[in-house]
Amino acid sequence: MKRFILGCLFYLTPACALGITLGERLEYQVVYNGYASSFLDWEVADASFTVNPTLVAFAQEHAYQLLVEVDSSAYALADTLFKARFSYKSLLNASKTRNLLVEEKNNGTRLKHKVVWFDWQRHFAQLFKIRRKKKINTSWMSSEKRWVVLKNENIPEWLLQNYTAPKLGVPYFRDAGKGRIPIEEGIVDQLSATYLFRTQDIVLGKRYDFPICTGKKVLTYSLTVDSEKTLKVNGKKWETYEVTINTDNLPGVFQRSDDSHLKVWITRDAQHIPVLFEVGVKYGVFTVSLK
Repeated sequence: MKRFILGCLFYLTPACALGITLGERLEYQVVYNGYASSFLDWEVADASFTVNPTLVAFAQEHAYQLLVEVDSSAYALADTLFKARFSYKSLLNASKTRNLLVEEKNNGTRLKHKVVWFDWQRHFAQLFKIRRKKKINTSWMSSEKRWVVLKNENIPEWLLQNYTAPKLGVPYFRDAGKGRIPIEEGIVDQLSATYLFRTQDIVLGKRYDFPICTGKKVLTYSLTVDSEKTLKVNGKKWETYEVTINTDNLPGVFQRSDDSHLKVWITRDAQHIPVLFEVGVKYGVFTVSLK
């Protein structure tokens, strides 16, 4: 049950995507309704989306830094049951044609740290898991020799420079995917794909497909504009498009739920701001509403 809830919180990240405006921030409230809450609405977390105030430099390119954070610390009961301290960072190049990096951290009940590296010089993506242990016996190996060993394990040098801190403990890198995944120009991640969708001319009834890479495989991220609806969210009325995101290809909790669904309602103005988001799986439904 806890893994289902944490898995759903991961899929809240696209809900917070918006047209990229440097320095902009949107805040959302996450509500759960299902078995764990006796089918009553239960506020479980806060979510936010932040665009870095300036473009950042990475791999000899400039990029938009998109950051989504989910935090349950303000909700005592929810925090006890499934502590969430989740962040998802995506670097989308300045021309908005490809991803450079995806970094996912979970410092809640399950400690996780993943990095998907997009190497556009050699056209492959690779997923790494990073685990930092408090005490690791490295007396048998000098730091210089360990550096060489890690480099021989296909760890990119920038990853070593950013995550190796001997005083804090030696990081453990592991290729968590299926080695190097071939990629072509135009491949992004799901957060960037949601942004790119929102920059399109939205047409009722049309399906929009984007190639994305999870670090383990390349798949198609599909969004279909179903209908127009007037919604009232937190006391404010919005004219919106109802959009369905196809979950057939998405990994994780959706593969374990026969009746799963993923929907987002975006404004019908030029910004296409997501005002409401809904993810339904086996144990209940999460809604994310704009504050």
